Order: sequence, then structure tokens, then C-alpha cells
Amino acid sequence: MTERQPRFLLLAAVVAPLLGVMPVAAEVSQMSVKVDGLACPFCVYGIEKKLRRVDSIRDVDVDLESGVARIALVEGKVPTLAEVRSAVKKAGFTPREVSVTVIGTPVIEKGSVMLNVRGSERTYFLFRQGKPSEGVPVRALRERLLAQVEQHALIAASGVLRERAGGLTGLSVNTVEELAAGDASSARQTPVGD
Repeated sequence: MTERQPRFLLLAAVVAPLLGVMPVAAEVSQMSVKVDGLACPFCVYGIEKKLRRVDSIRDVDVDLESGVARIALVEGKVPTLAEVRSAVKKAGFTPREVSVTVIGTPVIEKGSVMLNVRGSERTYFLFRQGKPSEGVPVRALRERLLAQVEQHALIAASGVLRERAGGLTGLSVNTVEELAAGDASSARQTPVGD
């Protein structure tokens, strides 16, 4: 390497993010799974060991008291709901809610509102367009998401993943943050009750 090459590489590393040319990772910014049956540190070790064997999971931190495993992901990869649930079952425990925060764009596909995960080919089902909603908070969330579809908005949606018929994974959204294009730090959070 010549003396100029390290300077160029340093300059490229500083300037590239400012120009927006860095590759975007698959954007599931948070993932956790509630696990039933954890009773001791050996249980925690068993869960951590099985979850770390999933290719897209980098690290796991399990809180024994709450029974929640917080999952750190490999950059650019997102495990499927089935992979997370299977790893917990292989460890001998019962998986419950798998919660995520996903950054993406809501779109309408075949009469359903879907969330396209930024930096990934993954898509989560949100709800059927036109199906009546139960309560005012849920109806308000649906109306807001439909408005964001029209605006091609980038959002961060937090909620619980659910298995759906036809191989789809549903996301039961409980909060939505509107994001400025490419900036996950400038968000306005709107909580939604059940």
C-alpha cells in the first residue's frame, strides 16, 4: 500500500456516508422474544446457544427475570419468525411474542397493506385494506398508515410478529414513527393502543 492509499480510504470512509452511498442494511433495528419456562442460568445459556446458531443472529442477551431474549442481528440479515421460534423450541422452551422494530415503507399489494423492510426483500403483512377495524386507536393507526402509503413515507413500526396463512408473516403494529428520508434519528413517535 502506498502512503496515499490510507489517506484516500480514510477520506472515502468519511465522505461516503455524507453522500448517501453506503449500502443500507436490512432494517430490523430491534428484535426480542418472550420465552416461557426459564428458571436458571443454565436455561439462559441454552437459549443463547440455540439462538446464536441462527445465521442472521449475532448475539443474544437474555433477562432471566423477565424471560425476554434481546437479539442482535448480523448486519444486513433478518431471521424469519420460524427460525427464531424453532431455535427456542430446540432449546426446550416455549416461544411467545417475537417483538420487532422495523424500518421500511408501507405499500398496498393485492388489497393488503404491507411493510417493505428497507434494505431487504422481506415484507410484513400489516392489514387488509377496507376490512373494518375494531377500536378507535386501531382505526386511527390504519388511516395513518394508509396516508403514509400515499406519501411513500419511510417509517419505523414496532409490534409483534405473527404467522399468517400463505407463508406471510404479519406485524401487529403498536407504535409508528415517521422518519425523514434516510434518517432513523429524526422520528416522531405515535403510540397506538389495542
